[in-house]
Amino acid sequence: MKKRLTLAALSLIMAAGAIGTNDTVKAEEGEVLKVDLSSSTGEIRHGASGFLYGLGDKDNPSKNLIAPLSPQVIAQKAPDGLQHPNGDALDVAESYADAGGKQIQIYIQDRLEEWPYEDIGLEEYKDIVDEVVTKVKQHPQQDKFAYVPFNEPDYIWYSMEGEKKTEFFEDWKEIYHFIRERDPDTPIVGPNTANYNEEFFEDFYEFAAKHDVLPDITSWHELSNDFYEGWYDRYDSYRAIENQLEIEEREISINEYAQFMDLSTPGQLVQWMTRFENSKVDASLAYWHIAGNLNDLAAETNVPNGAWWLYKWYGQMTGETVKVTPPERNEAGLQGIASLDSEKRQARVILGGTNGQADVEIEGLNELTNNNQQVNVKVEATDWSGHKGEQGKPDLQYQKTRKVNNGKITVPVENMDPMAAYQIQVSPKTKDKDSNDQYWKGTFEAEDAELINARTVPSGSLENPGENASSGEEHVGYIDYDDSRVNFQVNVPEAGRYTMDIFYGNGTRSMAQQIMKVNDQDWEFIDYQPTPDWTFFGTKQVELKLEKGENDITFGRYAESIGGTEGGGVTLDKIDLQPVKEDAAVLYEAEDQTLSGAAEIDYRPKKNKGNAVVSFSQEEASLEFVIYADENAVHELNFQYLLEEAAKKREDYKLNLYVNNDRLKNMSFSENRAGALHTKELFLEKGINRVKLQKDAGEEVPVSIDHVVVENSSLNNQQSYEAEENRAAGDVMIEKDPYASNGRYVEDIGNGAENTLIFEDIEVSVAGDYKMIVRYANDERWEGHDYNLDVVDRYADITVNEEESQRRYFRTTYGWNSYREKVVDVSLNQGNNTIEFSNEEAYAPNIDQIKIVRNQ
Repeated sequence: MKKRLTLAALSLIMAAGAIGTNDTVKAEEGEVLKVDLSSSTGEIRHGASGFLYGLGDKDNPSKNLIAPLSPQVIAQKAPDGLQHPNGDALDVAESYADAGGKQIQIYIQDRLEEWPYEDIGLEEYKDIVDEVVTKVKQHPQQDKFAYVPFNEPDYIWYSMEGEKKTEFFEDWKEIYHFIRERDPDTPIVGPNTANYNEEFFEDFYEFAAKHDVLPDITSWHELSNDFYEGWYDRYDSYRAIENQLEIEEREISINEYAQFMDLSTPGQLVQWMTRFENSKVDASLAYWHIAGNLNDLAAETNVPNGAWWLYKWYGQMTGETVKVTPPERNEAGLQGIASLDSEKRQARVILGGTNGQADVEIEGLNELTNNNQQVNVKVEATDWSGHKGEQGKPDLQYQKTRKVNNGKITVPVENMDPMAAYQIQVSPKTKDKDSNDQYWKGTFEAEDAELINARTVPSGSLENPGENASSGEEHVGYIDYDDSRVNFQVNVPEAGRYTMDIFYGNGTRSMAQQIMKVNDQDWEFIDYQPTPDWTFFGTKQVELKLEKGENDITFGRYAESIGGTEGGGVTLDKIDLQPVKEDAAVLYEAEDQTLSGAAEIDYRPKKNKGNAVVSFSQEEASLEFVIYADENAVHELNFQYLLEEAAKKREDYKLNLYVNNDRLKNMSFSENRAGALHTKELFLEKGINRVKLQKDAGEEVPVSIDHVVVENSSLNNQQSYEAEENRAAGDVMIEKDPYASNGRYVEDIGNGAENTLIFEDIEVSVAGDYKMIVRYANDERWEGHDYNLDVVDRYADITVNEEESQRRYFRTTYGWNSYREKVVDVSLNQGNNTIEFSNEEAYAPNIDQIKIVRNQ
């Protein structure tokens, strides 16, 4: 990988990823990605949206994060497995199914404790298999499961050679029949080797065919850099073995893929995704780090990072994929996927994996032009935001009407970041205004800063794939001494207020601090929440005042005027600077969202000046927006809509409104004019929210939705209750902590029925459904694995007014003095209410505070 160009050297270049404005001129020295919309390669599979241990416990991660990715397969541990503290296939099945997930593969050997697995002998292993099969057959989601009897048998228990290979073949046959005697229908997955070896696969499939023990799904792992040049050869090799043996073609599942340096990095992941989609196979991201965070796509339980948006784009692709020709098919670098949905009249291209410029040459556009030889082109970018850095809606780089020549256009994408991914959408021309949302953004690498008693450390790269990624393939550590300094010299175009995102790692398992100053201003403390380790990067955002031109931003550990830091230092990767955006409103176009049923896009409506809208017919239809919120709070949603001419005689028309699958009051539409707005004050969770408008079959609702604008609401209806001011029973303790909301929190809840925390006098004026925002801390872990961080999602049984309790899991916060929020649905009575937290079997998380919000 080429080292990325930094804006420390090019501080006045406009935002990375900006698209060029010339319809025909290629970007200078740009690589070329060719897209042929007229050459279908089959129905979109979304096969690369799989996860090994991507789910931890029920609703961790949230269904809101899972559903937009269109997941086809996950792989999880066996029921009651000892390999890891969470990730039980049966525990996550319901929430996965609710999110639209298809298949759940069960790693049966993960019932064992040791890694590599302890060799207990086949007879004892049969007892485990029997228990797993019995529980699967009793589960309500039985039809979603598949069995993986052996995991990496070429590495664990067996090998590819001699007597051990023969032993594996015989054991495979015996376990296969053992499963089929108990469960004749659930798919069996194998051989599930650590890599693909042609000779081994030839021998295995010859044996399996001869003895009628063929796996229903073929699986192996892709975990090394030879994937880029070797994938298509291995795929073709396996298909040739099937053909030679006259075996019916099987589905392929690469149920572990990618390396440390790939996870969380959009520009890397798009290269793996492209090859799997081209071959129409399923694939699951490898479990290198933490269970329950979608393999480093989730910053928090419901909060995405930059890589999540790449998979969301991929999950939103509909219709058929089309032929894409990259500069080099079998090398690391620029790759892409393209799709065409003829019904929506939309084409989408996802690309990434290079720096500098790329020209995307798109042909076969005639059916999108409305006979006017013009199309709308929209380009977005999702950057690397760190593993734990939250990322809102991707930046719109450019939107413009483009002239089509002989069914072709060229879309130059400039200043590409190799860690980022990009999406191009092409649709019929409308009268939407052209927009150029290029903005100034400065990226400044820590390794390029002036370093005093601190040093650079290499990060993940193609040459060093076993390390986590960082921007520029290096970061700065050992900022541990009184005189340590990292001095960034930054150049900004205008004086004013800027937001600074600090990319950092904090492996202390506690809140950490640095001191920071800008130019000659006073030093101030910066607090950092813990991250899983020193090279697992998160982001901290602060606001600065900068002068036009050159500025110094300095980080350290100690200064005489302010003293030293508490809780250790951090590593630094880079800082990003942007001018403060005064208008926080974010617009979501209806035609970019998920349509189902009879909902359709109208590119030439009569009344709203020709903007594309989504309309609802006589049949059942729905439109679902995927909306990002930066805090747990009520937000204002302004839906712009229009009514057809025939609607003038009616006062209003109604659509069903759902927020995160909660059915709320209907939305009424009555104002008969172009650009009419319907405003709703809705509670949105921090992170991803799904807002759906639905029409039932048979109803006449002549409403078309143009877009929704989301902004912060002035409505503040949250009631706060401090844990330490309520009733703690049994051995529950109240402790001090400067990072707790009121300087105190409650711990040792649970581990016995008598140890409870009860919030009393929860007063509401209206009975109904409410959101309870729980501020908590949890850093329980298992120890023992070399690279997996075995976090424990502590749970609490929550009882409202002594009614039936609900169990909710609370994701790790990576430190006992690091607090995050969990949203829980509660139903409250008018007047006084009580809410109890308990756990008879184990400890619940530490509780700091709750807030109660009316669910609008």
